[in-house]
Amino acid sequence: VAQRYLLLAGAGLACLAAGPLLERLLKFLINRRQSRGRCRRQFDCIFFSGGSLLPPCQAASQALAAAASSSNDPAVFCPDPSDCRLSHSSQHPYFQLIRQLASAVRSLDLCMYTLSSPDLSALLLALSQRKPRPVRVRVICDSEQLHSLGSAIAKLRSAGLPIRADSTSYFMHHKFCVIDRSLVLTGSLNWTGQGTLGNWENVVALDDVKVVEAFRREFERLWQEFSPASRSAR
Repeated sequence: VAQRYLLLAGAGLACLAAGPLLERLLKFLINRRQSRGRCRRQFDCIFFSGGSLLPPCQAASQALAAAASSSNDPAVFCPDPSDCRLSHSSQHPYFQLIRQLASAVRSLDLCMYTLSSPDLSALLLALSQRKPRPVRVRVICDSEQLHSLGSAIAKLRSAGLPIRADSTSYFMHHKFCVIDRSLVLTGSLNWTGQGTLGNWENVVALDDVKVVEAFRREFERLWQEFSPASRSAR
């Protein structure tokens, strides 16, 4: 009987000694599972190939932008897709970009050096006027691009979209947007016809929480810095 008690006491002491080790092992397994979950986050790259791809069907892209719905197939908007020699592929980078932007439900904060693409500006308007729940759209751009040839900023502003710009001789050269405070699109692309249909460009879509929060804070910082009140106080 005494030997049995000694064995039980020894087993109890062993469990107590192993407690910290088991706790560490449990934390390791939890952290490993969480890191695997982070690896499954969205990370998409959209590459514009310098005009080497067949251009997208403009009838399809314009209608898709106006519809502002990621569930629509661009091909259905083409008047005659069987005779059209332009691209209707859902994998075309232009359509991929439009679908990412059209996925916005609550907000889209755009920080873009220059914006002149008719389709993408139409998309912003369509999102801001979506019924029954409009998307809150805000735009920051470079001051020199406000009234540049072909700029869509004046049209957006006249339609009621809030627009802010810097007031210095330096460039506001960012190119990113934050969608629903949960997704960031960033890269080399300016929203111009040359950028989307001619240049070699890239757009990266990220939904990592820390990355999205960093871009969200930068947008809010610039939004306040470029406010009329802040500019008049200088």
